[in-house]
Amino acid sequence: MKRFALALSLALLAATQVQAHFVWLAIEAGESGKPTAKVYFAEQAETDDAALLDKITHVQVRTRGADGKLSSEPLKLTKQVDKDGGGALVAEVPEGTTGLSGTIEYGVLERRGEVFQLNYHGSYADSSTPDFGKNAVDASLPMQVVPHLAGEKSQVEVLWKGKPLAGSEVVVVDTTGKQHEAVKTDDSGRATIDLSKPGLYSIRAKWVEDKKGEHDGKTFEKANHYSTLTLRVK
Repeated sequence: MKRFALALSLALLAATQVQAHFVWLAIEAGESGKPTAKVYFAEQAETDDAALLDKITHVQVRTRGADGKLSSEPLKLTKQVDKDGGGALVAEVPEGTTGLSGTIEYGVLERRGEVFQLNYHGSYADSSTPDFGKNAVDASLPMQVVPHLAGEKSQVEVLWKGKPLAGSEVVVVDTTGKQHEAVKTDDSGRATIDLSKPGLYSIRAKWVEDKKGEHDGKTFEKANHYSTLTLRVK
């Protein structure tokens, strides 16, 4: 009986340690030194198992210029694998690129008896770019996390089809890699978070859409949406 209890405890512990993966967009210096768009599939905006990237190769990512306009064509991404087996989808971007936007219909999954469509919508922003606040909103994204910087009293606004989304769960991974307790957006679609330290933040929001449909021949009862914001604060 004790052995069974121990095995059950270990199984439950392993289950709680299973990592969730989200699509993150960022601009970093590439191997050539030129600005490079990177798409990560991980818990936060960093490299993870490169093999998992094969599941998101159909992601559509567009660049945003200093004028606030998105590129007409998505980037042509290639898989880059590190020596340790981590990786990202990458593409060089033009000088002066101020942000990225991307979306992907991941597919239909079944978890705990529920069948749902999984969708990711991501963006990247750098607070040091010109007209940062003005160009933060991207109307092309079905769901987006929009930053409003004010130090410890900064806020993020979650938009669903261009309108504030109340009750969305927001999770922040700060510049040290610490994940903070989830908070929910208020009636104005906003949640207060601390963005006072310089560095890269990984912020995500979740929304479950009451929507039935079919994708790649599979039917689903609802659609789960995750919106990610990779925010560089300077």
